[in-house]
Amino acid sequence: MFPSFIITFREVIEASLILATIIGILVKINQRKSIKTVTYAALLAITLSIGLIGLGSLIGIEIQELYEKSEAYIEGILSITTALFITRAVFFLHKFFSEQHKAYLESKIKSVLDQSE
Repeated sequence: MFPSFIITFREVIEASLILATIIGILVKINQRKSIKTVTYAALLAITLSIGLIGLGSLIGIEIQELYEKSEAYIEGILSITTALFITRAVFFLHKFFSEQHKAYLESKIKSVLDQSE
């Protein structure tokens, strides 16, 4: 219970720092109207998080009963799903950053060639 509290506490502090940074930037660039939108988004996120915690608790009780009966199958499915997700993410990031880097290099080469002419 205590480790879960510490992790949750750390995440709340991290989220608060991000919100404070966003609000600080909005104040600095004189976009005070957008602070209201950020506040509403944060309140919506908090509400959804609390709702998902409640839903997760209800579902968790049912899953725990199912999990005891078929633990090996569930772990296998989750392991395969995780492996597929991570593999897909790696290939996506490789493709995305290689294309982005390629465009960057092409623009740099073009600008150097234009300067040399």
